[in-house]
Amino acid sequence: MPDPLNPHTTIEFWLPKTGRAVLNVFDASGRRVRQLVDEVFEPGAYRATWDGRNDQGHPMASGVYFFRLVGAGNKASKRALLLR
Repeated sequence: MPDPLNPHTTIEFWLPKTGRAVLNVFDASGRRVRQLVDEVFEPGAYRATWDGRNDQGHPMASGVYFFRLVGAGNKASKRALLLR
């Protein structure tokens, strides 16, 4: 069952080594709607916040969204349910 997202959520992630990490938000059809992170990090725990908006600042519709983290020794995905 997806986690509810109303309308801000904090995504916590761990990076085991130094490197570039990219965290994106995708809609249920697989289309990227927002890039939250694209930078070089040191090893450690981090947080990013999504406000339920796309890259252009428009609010996204209610539905299932996926967060995908790639890089710096980690690859993970999580889903969330956005409720407006």
